[in-house]
Amino acid sequence: SEFNSAATWATEFDNFNGIYDNEFTVGEQIIIKAQADVNPPTTTLITGKIRNVRYTGSPNNEKLILEGVDYGTAQLMDNLVEPEVYNATEVSLIVIDIFDKYVTGGLTRVNVATTTTTLVHIRLSNTSVFDALKQLAELSGFIFWVDSSNDLHFVLQESADSGLTFDNTNVLTAQFRTSMDELYNDIWVYGGTYLTAVK
Repeated sequence: SEFNSAATWATEFDNFNGIYDNEFTVGEQIIIKAQADVNPPTTTLITGKIRNVRYTGSPNNEKLILEGVDYGTAQLMDNLVEPEVYNATEVSLIVIDIFDKYVTGGLTRVNVATTTTTLVHIRLSNTSVFDALKQLAELSGFIFWVDSSNDLHFVLQESADSGLTFDNTNVLTAQFRTSMDELYNDIWVYGGTYLTAVK
């Protein structure tokens, strides 16, 4: 969404004769690496938590489909914030407090930046850490994500930069779409007549 980033993924394997039937379970952490001409591969494609295991296909063409969410985001979604109340507290201090109390699984919080927003009062109760961070990001104009090193980034939205450049050296195909579906030049609002019993 506008204030956070969560990556879901899906991957498909040939499952001839059911060779992978007992290999993967829901909730398991997975790291998939691939690299041409390198054995073992060193380029990580997916680091995540399995949310769904599906089997499909026909005889001699069986497939195994794994679906999930990136590992860091899964950790934020799977941990709940117990009732917490913060008064006159700057947002990044709330983020750090929530992270230190409720996040497990080897995540770090090196890249939590200080905001210019101090909240007079906020109460968080039995919500996921992900939803709590989303609410705090929206209140302060920040964005958050967990990088491939499992470190939480909570930074000003306009300052976020991936450091990547996409061009003809690393993009094989691309599609761009321009649409007028959400474009409105004029909006008219009409009101109705209300009859009252005023004398």
